[in-house]
Amino acid sequence: MANTDIDHEESSGNVFADLGLAQADDLAYKAGLIGSIMRYQQEYDLSQSALAALVDIPQPRLSNLFRGKMGGITSEKLIKACARLGRHVRIVVEEHPVDAVAGRVVMEVG
Repeated sequence: MANTDIDHEESSGNVFADLGLAQADDLAYKAGLIGSIMRYQQEYDLSQSALAALVDIPQPRLSNLFRGKMGGITSEKLIKACARLGRHVRIVVEEHPVDAVAGRVVMEVG
C-alpha cells in the first residue's frame, strides 16, 4: 500500500473565513444559532411545520435555513427564535485589548 500524504490547511475555526467569504463572522454565528434550532427540533422530534410555528419563521424559510441558505434573515430574528424555544442567549461586550487590530464576534453554543 502506497503512503500518500494529503495536503491540507489548518482551519481558522471559521469555515466561512477559510473559504474567503465576506462577512464570515456573521455567517458563523448565524450558523450556530440555526444549529441550536435544529438540535431543538431533533431533541423534541418536531416536524418543521410544528417548529416553524414555535419560532415564528415560515416553514419554507426554515427549510432553506436548514439547507444553509442564510441570506435574508437577521441575527436578531434567529436570536428571538432561540429564545422562543427556551434557549438562553447571552451577548457579552468586553473591552478590547489595546494591541488588537479590531474587535471580533465570537459565539459559543452550549
